[in-house]
Amino acid sequence: MAMSLEYMKAQLTQDMGRCPIPDGSLLTYAATLADLSDQINMAAKALQPEDEAAGFSGFLDSFAQTSNHAF
Repeated sequence: MAMSLEYMKAQLTQDMGRCPIPDGSLLTYAATLADLSDQINMAAKALQPEDEAAGFSGFLDSFAQTSNHAF
């Protein structure tokens, strides 16, 4: 689930005193994080006791390499 624009802006304003990042970029960032989180959650749910950490790590690496998200 993506963070709300208002939440992100409030966090930046609290930490920096203002929000220097355009709304569109914040929304893209939130969508990217939500997508990555969903992919990790789905892969984690599919893990079996016999699966190795290296296999999950390989999945994360392949996701990062094939992702075409633009920031």
